[in-house]
Amino acid sequence: MTSALRPGDPRQLGLYHLHGRLGSGGFGVVYEGYDADGKRVAIKTLHDSQEAQRAEFRSEVRAWLLVNRPVCVASLLSADFDGPIPFAVSEHVAGPHLKQAVEHNGPLAAAEVRRLAIGMSAALVTIHRAGVVHRDLKPENVLLSPDGPRVVDFGIARIESHAPTEGPVKGTLRYMPPERYRGERGDDRVDVWGWGALVWMAANGRHAFDADNRYAIASRVGEHHPDTTMLAEPLRSLVSEALSKDPASRPTAEEILERLTGTSDPAQAAKHAVPALTPTPATQSAGELAESVFAGLDPGAQEAVPRVLLRLVTRSEHADEALRSATRAQFDDGSTSPAVLDRLLHAFTDQGLLLWDDQREEPTVTLRSAALIRAWPRLAEWAKAEQDGLAVHQGITARTTSWVERGRRKSDLLQGPALAEAQSWLADRRHLALNTAEKAFLDSGAALARRRNRMRTVLSAALAVLLLAATGAAAVAIVQGRTLEEQNRTVARQRDEAYGSRVANLSVSTRRTDPVTAKRLAIAAASLSPGGTDAHHALLTLFHQWERATIPAPDLGEGWSLVNSSENIQVWGQGDAIKVVDGDTGTVANAFTVPGGPIDTSSANAMDISGDGRFISLVQEGNELRVWDLRTGQPGPIAFHPAEPYAGLDSTGARLITLEKDRALVYDVATGERLLKIPHRVEAAILGPTSVFAYRERSLELWPMNGKKAIKGRSAEQKYGYSAMGLSPDRKTFAIRDGDKRLRPRRPRRRGDRAVGHGEARSDRDAAPLRR
Repeated sequence: MTSALRPGDPRQLGLYHLHGRLGSGGFGVVYEGYDADGKRVAIKTLHDSQEAQRAEFRSEVRAWLLVNRPVCVASLLSADFDGPIPFAVSEHVAGPHLKQAVEHNGPLAAAEVRRLAIGMSAALVTIHRAGVVHRDLKPENVLLSPDGPRVVDFGIARIESHAPTEGPVKGTLRYMPPERYRGERGDDRVDVWGWGALVWMAANGRHAFDADNRYAIASRVGEHHPDTTMLAEPLRSLVSEALSKDPASRPTAEEILERLTGTSDPAQAAKHAVPALTPTPATQSAGELAESVFAGLDPGAQEAVPRVLLRLVTRSEHADEALRSATRAQFDDGSTSPAVLDRLLHAFTDQGLLLWDDQREEPTVTLRSAALIRAWPRLAEWAKAEQDGLAVHQGITARTTSWVERGRRKSDLLQGPALAEAQSWLADRRHLALNTAEKAFLDSGAALARRRNRMRTVLSAALAVLLLAATGAAAVAIVQGRTLEEQNRTVARQRDEAYGSRVANLSVSTRRTDPVTAKRLAIAAASLSPGGTDAHHALLTLFHQWERATIPAPDLGEGWSLVNSSENIQVWGQGDAIKVVDGDTGTVANAFTVPGGPIDTSSANAMDISGDGRFISLVQEGNELRVWDLRTGQPGPIAFHPAEPYAGLDSTGARLITLEKDRALVYDVATGERLLKIPHRVEAAILGPTSVFAYRERSLELWPMNGKKAIKGRSAEQKYGYSAMGLSPDRKTFAIRDGDKRLRPRRPRRRGDRAVGHGEARSDRDAAPLRR
């Protein structure tokens, strides 16, 4: 008989939903379960899931699997050893075990005993041919089904090919042969002894070897010879031989089967096996029991069954979440009379298919198990038809309960999409029904939605009127705003022009003393007054003035100075002291002395700075000319002695030009080697990378360093006389200073084999001598 699941029992194992307990023992519990198709199975589990117990369980299942073509043996369907609860699934045998049958009906009749003996011997032949010894045949392990007995439970079975196991002897004392008591391993004749003891028990209604304690039982097994005279031949002789104390004297299972049926084929012999006793209601499946209850109801109650039972079901496929509970009042749907509802609930409760929880203030009822949904085809069909609506109905039930408990507040009612979903389901439902509270809940939600819709309509109309009024007011405001905006723009423009003019005048007044700030002020003035005359004048003035920045110079005292504008350095000297000033910071970068006599400062041409600002040429007493490194303060290795105090360096300080009365000479500073001789006097000269630019009698000469013939050209007429000349860093433009008034830039060009100058620019500002 199946009993209800207990608290703590699993509701699902693997793919199987559990319905109740079939039995339990020291090993664990056997449950009645159902697969997804509603097939009934038996599921054996372990109490202890330690590794040792799992290993024994695996051994049992391996032995069971070896019996791959079972005859009169329950089939193994699946097993799981690694989950939290190890379990094995076998076919369910719809009938009581032998002990229950004998206790309920008394000893079996002679014909039934014979057919039982045939069925069990056929099972043993199947088991032994698979190389397995069951070792625990007892009344509880023989189930009586409609198509014959079934041997179950291979818990202590042994595979013959395996080594014997160590440890205490296992088995059921009243059905264990003497050799097992002696600790011997035993072979398949252990099962033959069990067969004989079971047949004797079925015929007599009691155990063949019974006593009050284990020691007395062991004594009976070793000494007692049960009386078999109540059995007819050949069963009498077979049972006596099977219960022989000497294992060698016992027949094999095949010999027993052949002597009983004339064949050793288990499948053929099983046809003569005894049918099970007529199944009692306890052996029915859950679905069969539910169907019998349903069939016993009157038509009115049958019509209400789906409405009642589906209220206890959810949409979940997992057994732990597939059920819900309900109170008696929640079944009141206004269409089912209380009397019909009571008959329905009592009928299913009396058969254990509904369970009530009386511990609550208001008792609730639920289905006995989620397995009933699978086991009973009607309920499975009803649940499938309402599959999409179950979740909606469950939500309505929960919201209704909360609404009632909280005093039926409007804020708890369904609105919007949730209300629309509930109303849509209500129109398409098939079996589910709303109770009176749920109907009131949805009706109240719908009424509130209608009132809100009407209110929204009124508000929309009012808002439309307000919108028209606001639109007119906005149009007036826009017109007024545009006029005010234009006035504000005019005032702002006049203000900015005034400020821009003041800033522009300040920029022009400070352009000499602080050129950087003056430029920023000019840009600010142009930003304030983009079209202002004063701002435009300030930008042009600052763009064309030659001053770019002012840097405070250190107080060096009186002396001479020489400037290299391209590298922004100044060299100051007094006596034999030299100081190098960084034009970017206004600080002294280096200072040193030049021994060997005072520096000749009588002519600006007596000293020169290289184009890279690294070297300076100085003429000292006795016309001794040396090139000094401005960074280290060290002189060059060669001293030159020009006839006149004239010295010019190239851009890197590597070459030097000096002038004499009738010639100009170019030297290598490092070696003193003469690189070029110009055979006549020149007024000025500039060293280029590959040639010398020389000025003589208002003519420009270009002397290549490779000694080739010079290229000569006539310069433009000078009005005031030559005073200085210079060459641009890219060597493409030179300039001649005409007295103190004019600066004449020239760009050399070729016309045949002559180089000439062209173009003229006038300037009213003083120009410093351009030496390169």
